Amino acid sequence: MLDASLFATVCFLAFGIVALTVAELEIVRATSAVAILVLGSLHQIPITIAGVFFFHETVRLLSALGFGFCLLGGLCYVKARYAEAPLFSSQLHSESMGIALVRGSGAAESEGPPSPSASP
Repeated sequence: MLDASLFATVCFLAFGIVALTVAELEIVRATSAVAILVLGSLHQIPITIAGVFFFHETVRLLSALGFGFCLLGGLCYVKARYAEAPLFSSQLHSESMGIALVRGSGAAESEGPPSPSASP
């Protein structure tokens, strides 16, 4: 028979996996897939620091420089993303208003190709 503590552990781990997956999908929905890639690379930094503290791993100079460049790249991405955000949202708003005006005027419906039912 299945041990109750093993079953509880499996259920706990399954819940954790589902929670992580849902959180990742929500982050993708709120930001972008590129942001997930940047966060994924930045995520390796605390994992490495934990390995140094808890497992006494050594980090060589080249690895430390790589983590530094990774952090710098993440910060550059965030800066570029925030600098682009107001411009992008205003363009998106004006484009959506233009589409709504075209649809509302009826001009877009008459300019399209004739439908098969309208052919003689």
